[in-house]
Amino acid sequence: MESRITFYPPKQASTIVHILMILIFSAGCGWGIWGISTVQMAPQLLPYLALIGLFLVTVPYLIYHLYALH
Repeated sequence: MESRITFYPPKQASTIVHILMILIFSAGCGWGIWGISTVQMAPQLLPYLALIGLFLVTVPYLIYHLYALH
């Protein structure tokens, strides 16, 4: 009878990295929302909208990968 031993990589380090990235991107999204509320002209609005769009797409992706780790 042959028994196989499988060694999996540690999950704690990647969990911490994912949580930190989620927090950083969420803070960036909050900064973008704050920037939209303080903008004076419409052309200045576009970079903040792009930031919010990028962060709102990235955070669910990171949450999915964090869920897949466990």
